[in-house]
Amino acid sequence: MHSKLAKKRKKWIKKLKRTTRRYRPDKWLSSLQNSFLRLTGWHSRIKRDAYLKKLKAGDIILAKPLTRQLSLYALLYRIVLHANHIHSMLYLGEGKILHTTAASGVVIAKVPKKIYRSDRYTIMRQLSLNDDERRSIAREALDWQDYKLDFGGLLSNVPAKYFNMKKPPVTSSNGRIWCSKLINQIYEDVLNIRLVKTQQVPTITSEDLWHSPVLTDIRTIA
Repeated sequence: MHSKLAKKRKKWIKKLKRTTRRYRPDKWLSSLQNSFLRLTGWHSRIKRDAYLKKLKAGDIILAKPLTRQLSLYALLYRIVLHANHIHSMLYLGEGKILHTTAASGVVIAKVPKKIYRSDRYTIMRQLSLNDDERRSIAREALDWQDYKLDFGGLLSNVPAKYFNMKKPPVTSSNGRIWCSKLINQIYEDVLNIRLVKTQQVPTITSEDLWHSPVLTDIRTIA
């Protein structure tokens, strides 16, 4: 009789300990805090701000959005050229980027909200640059504001890449540009650094920047 009661007592003590560990108040508070941060958007903001500290002026942000989010132009690059990275942005510092949009051409904007997501963005860096050179790139980039997007070049670049043509068969006009071409041009103008092979320059894409021999993915840097 006593042995049965002792066994039951031990069983209930073990169960009580497991329940106590499972419902610890500090875990509740931590879980509640994380839920609050996610609901209010602060969770993403904290991650974003922490990641921004890793970036330097002159870094190149390559976007790889979901296929369902792509525009017609971007969809052609994804389907025909099997491009993973679709868009390029130049980091200027202080949370700002230079890139191209269909509506306004070359503009300055804020860094994407979810820049910390490695499945959506890749950060490429020219490791040999010093701080003065990085600042020079950011200054030069400001002069490109309000240039228009080269729709003709951007669209005809797809068959040009596919058939290994030397350049896109159609361009809108002089003074127009697209994102990856813009970034390569800034690097050439300021530092005489060509980010891709010479024959790739007229048909340069964001995917070419990802394969650039002079750029390094910062996530691979120890």
